[in-house]
Amino acid sequence: MDPQHTGDLMKHLKNQNELLKETQKTMSHELQKLMVEEEMMMHKLCELMVTHRKNKKEMKKTQYLLEGKETVESSVVTVEAQRPPIIYQYRRRKSKAQQETVQVSNGSDIDKGF
Repeated sequence: MDPQHTGDLMKHLKNQNELLKETQKTMSHELQKLMVEEEMMMHKLCELMVTHRKNKKEMKKTQYLLEGKETVESSVVTVEAQRPPIIYQYRRRKSKAQQETVQVSNGSDIDKGF
């Protein structure tokens, strides 16, 4: 490597490093937004599935009534009616920087001489 060009090479590498850090920050922000959007859509999907299931049951009851095949409702509650709806929750993992911050605040890295 030529000593004349090391300064230029160093500038170039610093610029590249800054660009990469900015890109990482932007991508992390975009990923966080997408994860929040995914969680909201999963909640909406869950609500939609519950509503669809209820509508399907009501449709069957209506068809039976229209066809004259009325059924006697039993007082026993079915297992499906007892079961609460499934709720999906997504939790974001902590990044390494956040984990290190937690370790430092807990004092675990202080003992190591950091």
